Amino acid sequence: MNGFVLAAAVGAWASAALAAPVRVGSKKFTESYVLGEIATRTLGARSIPAEHRSGMGGTLILWQALRSGAIDSYPEYTGTIAQEIVRDPRRSTVAAIRPRLAALGIGITEPLGFNNTYALVMRRARARALHVATISDLIADRLQPQRLAVAVLGWLGALAALVAVLGVSSLVASGVAQRTHEIGVRVSLGASRARVLALVARQGLIPLAAGGAGGLLAAALARNLIRAFLRDIGPLDPGSFAAAAGLLLGAAGLGVGVAAWRALSIDPATALRAE
Repeated sequence: MNGFVLAAAVGAWASAALAAPVRVGSKKFTESYVLGEIATRTLGARSIPAEHRSGMGGTLILWQALRSGAIDSYPEYTGTIAQEIVRDPRRSTVAAIRPRLAALGIGITEPLGFNNTYALVMRRARARALHVATISDLIADRLQPQRLAVAVLGWLGALAALVAVLGVSSLVASGVAQRTHEIGVRVSLGASRARVLALVARQGLIPLAAGGAGGLLAAALARNLIRAFLRDIGPLDPGSFAAAAGLLLGAAGLGVGVAAWRALSIDPATALRAE
């Protein structure tokens, strides 16, 4: 739900002290016309000269007019400010938007008490037959291919994560098995448990660090390809990257832990006889 606010250049109302009219702009659709006219008449009722420049165009035209000084204020959706101006959908509240706009020399009012909520009018029998209760239900079938693609990508991602876990664990375990003789020699010569553990950990973590860095770089380069499949999250979302890195670190920890346990349980005499 997007509420309406009145966006204004900081200091715009000072023009009233000079008897210059406050220029209120509005977009080319009904609610913007109405709110622009309400703002203009409200200013006039308080003896503040104002003029309404209606139907100027879309968001970018009104925003540029406000920034350039062609108008002093105009009504805008908080959601549109977040999406098109601040370009951060997560900042859709007045409290989150206000500091970002203030840095640009723009202020906004508190919500005007209006929003862009719409409702459907449909015969009850028809709505029941089509299982339509919300606007989203109308496009559910059209979104089915996208949802299927996202589900497939999700399962492939989970499979890739499982393969990564098994691969890292197996890689470390295999490395320890191949170095059984070496570990036996080191233990026989007095190597401590900590030294053996560090040897095993280093063998597992170095390839993981290289592969993780390469994977993060590839994901960053492919951001434009995956952007279309994302909703309410950016292709470079820090949380997602941290989760992926944490999963791989957990897999490495599992592999290192199992391999370390095996390494520390090796009998030196048996290890020295291994080929």
